[in-house]
Amino acid sequence: MTKIIRTICLFSDQISNQEIEKLENIFHLLTEKGFSIQTKRICLSNYKTQIYDKELSNKQILLGLGEQTFERLRENFTDFLKSDNKAINFDLTNENITTEHVDMLFKIIENKSDNTFRFTYGFNLPVSSPYFPSAKFDQKGFSIGLQPTDLSENCKSVHEWLEKMRTVWDEIDLLLKSIDGYLGIDSSIAPLFQNSSSLINFIKD
Repeated sequence: MTKIIRTICLFSDQISNQEIEKLENIFHLLTEKGFSIQTKRICLSNYKTQIYDKELSNKQILLGLGEQTFERLRENFTDFLKSDNKAINFDLTNENITTEHVDMLFKIIENKSDNTFRFTYGFNLPVSSPYFPSAKFDQKGFSIGLQPTDLSENCKSVHEWLEKMRTVWDEIDLLLKSIDGYLGIDSSIAPLFQNSSSLINFIKD
């Protein structure tokens, strides 16, 4: 079966050579065991403007700066618009939502439309999920974002698909549970365009 991991996401207070090396070590461990890994990511605990996100992009590492309040977003909005590799989410959980909140999205569309893929509104987002832009820092460590749609290939029932997912979860847990900071797996369905990556394809079959 095709074992695809959508992302490995490291959660940290800062980016250092040590953190990048840890991310790379996890990447190599999983690829050696037959996993195909689509992305590597780092999510920081706070928004930082002095981050050379282009250098991270050159290392094929996506950068997340997590959950932003309205005040923090306004403070760092210009920096976000200049970036090509920073992802954020705008926390509306406790906000009295007004047109000012909506205007943020329209400003992104007008000034840096590519960044709409790196921005989302959030309500009660779970912590430590590895998916961008909704990733939210809670503690140091790393989590795995699975790509379970591909595991449906050649399955004749949902039960068979779920059993394949369980097998992969157990394999990942066995490989990673002894590594310091392992936070677990997010197996949210994240289907792509066609063939075994497509949820619609599975339903039709």
